[in-house]
Amino acid sequence: METEWLRTFIVAAKTENFRETAEQRFITQSTVSKHIRHLEKYLQTTLFDRQGKHVKLNHIGAHFLQHAEKMMAMIDEGLQNTVSFLNGYTSQLTIGVAPQIANSTLPVIIHTFQQQKPSIQIMIELLKSNEIGEAVYAGVVDIGLSKLTSTRDLHTVLLAQEPLQLIAPISKKAIDARTLLQQETILTSFSGCPNIR
Repeated sequence: METEWLRTFIVAAKTENFRETAEQRFITQSTVSKHIRHLEKYLQTTLFDRQGKHVKLNHIGAHFLQHAEKMMAMIDEGLQNTVSFLNGYTSQLTIGVAPQIANSTLPVIIHTFQQQKPSIQIMIELLKSNEIGEAVYAGVVDIGLSKLTSTRDLHTVLLAQEPLQLIAPISKKAIDARTLLQQETILTSFSGCPNIR
């Protein structure tokens, strides 16, 4: 069984459209049809119900899709791990990080880490701050960098404290920060949900 047949089948199963599959796979539509035909011949069953030019994944195809995705995930992981090994990496560390940290603090952290541990390959998973604790807890990432604490029982280390600066118009400089914050309308945003205080 060819891995390219499986890759084509997975896209075709999700789109149920051979033309769209050809576009996504950067192959011709006739190649898509050949891959599916070869796979069905190999499995000795049909995976799609065909009505003219329309195809619909049948129940056998839906069952096989789960296995095909697992097989391709294992193959891709094996290939990636082998390439990493050939490049001198002996292990991998996946870091869940919020975009604002990835753009500011993370490059310095990675540079320092790679100087100390050059055999560890670092993978970055961009997540929302409020998703990082859950991703660590679920094992999706090995560690997380977030400005928010998690409700999960996780080991947490404070890496840095950033100064908070109040910036106000010159006309307000005679008022201290506490008074200013009590008098003015404050717009805040938490997880994309604006609030007015």
